[in-house]
Amino acid sequence: STQSTWGCGYHWAVWKHRLVPVVASMHVQFLRQMHWRQRYSVRTHVAGWDERWVYFEQRMELERAGRPPVLCATCMIKVCSLRGREKVPPQQVLQWMGYADCPRTTPLPTYVAAFQACERARRERTDQWAEGPTLA
Repeated sequence: STQSTWGCGYHWAVWKHRLVPVVASMHVQFLRQMHWRQRYSVRTHVAGWDERWVYFEQRMELERAGRPPVLCATCMIKVCSLRGREKVPPQQVLQWMGYADCPRTTPLPTYVAAFQACERARRERTDQWAEGPTLA
């Protein structure tokens, strides 16, 4: 069984305000093997936001009777929300999620900034592919 994937309130905001979540990018890191039919939970929280995006972090943890859970995977997800064709500002989405008085942006944690840097490097590499693949 699993815990709600969007347990941080995003799923409710999507349903209530008829939003369309658009996942722009994500990075998953698997740390430990999970076996078929093992009980696990997925914990989600808001890692940060800027003027365009909300960054969610998810943790997949194996449940163990009477012992602390074991971390098996982490995921960083970059999401924007649409209402019709209009982008909804992250600040508004966060308010609908129950975060009152959100500032327009927040200082992003170092691991979110590293995620952004990795995205920039991938974009640069993709631009190089337009010139033809290389082995460098």
